[in-house]
Amino acid sequence: MRALQEPWRLIPRYVRDFVGLGRRLPMALVAAWTQRPYFGRSTVTSVDTAEAMHVYVQGKLTLEATPALEQAVRLSLVKGWRWCSICRRCAR
Repeated sequence: MRALQEPWRLIPRYVRDFVGLGRRLPMALVAAWTQRPYFGRSTVTSVDTAEAMHVYVQGKLTLEATPALEQAVRLSLVKGWRWCSICRRCAR
């Protein structure tokens, strides 16, 4: 509707958006097609650093990985890590 009301202002914008999409879309499609799906076992590992505890999930987050993820979360709570909602980082 707005394109009909203000065509001279919006047509260049839509052309720029379409050109940008044409530039980025092929590379995104190639990247998606070249990535193979992960068929191995899912693993959950946690690493303590001085400032935070990092939890890494490799593979798909399925029921197979749920107990290990729950254990990592419980371990972080036992160690005193908590989520700081103000600075959006983990803090002790």
